[in-house]
Amino acid sequence: MEKNLLLGAYAHKWDAATRATLAEVYELFPVLGEMRGRLAGALSGGQQQMLAIGRGLMSKPRLLLLDEPTTGLSPKLVEDILAVLKRLRAEGLGMLLVEQNAKLTFEATSRCLVVENGEVAMTGTSERLRHDPKSAASTSVCDQCADVAGRGGRCGGGQAVEWPHRHRGPLCRPAIPKS
Repeated sequence: MEKNLLLGAYAHKWDAATRATLAEVYELFPVLGEMRGRLAGALSGGQQQMLAIGRGLMSKPRLLLLDEPTTGLSPKLVEDILAVLKRLRAEGLGMLLVEQNAKLTFEATSRCLVVENGEVAMTGTSERLRHDPKSAASTSVCDQCADVAGRGGRCGGGQAVEWPHRHRGPLCRPAIPKS
């Protein structure tokens, strides 16, 4: 697994600076340090996501590109990834984050573009969009399929977002929004 991380620093000399960067990655993701001798393919999905982010950080980027880093992760791992993203942002690292979890996106970024059906639907500061009733963060959640039902979106059963709707037999109703 550690060799996989070091591949992220392929454009740099493998010297003390690279080892220091590796130590920083292990500080961000302690579980990776504990598993440095394992094969990357033997890691869980969340650990593999941490490994991918860590590998990207090994190149000492000015801008980190992240494509849905929390997809398929447990709520605990989502919180762990969010904490790392917030820390990286506080340290001044630029991030381009593509994410369906609007709440996470608004917490991890300072500015957002909301894209719907391939077109920019909204843009602004994360703080403003977090409180905008038209943004994805204020949409309902289908409590049967646990998917966000955004404007013009579909629930996990492929049903158009209209409340209530049928999903795998039972009626889906919007969950009570969580603050």
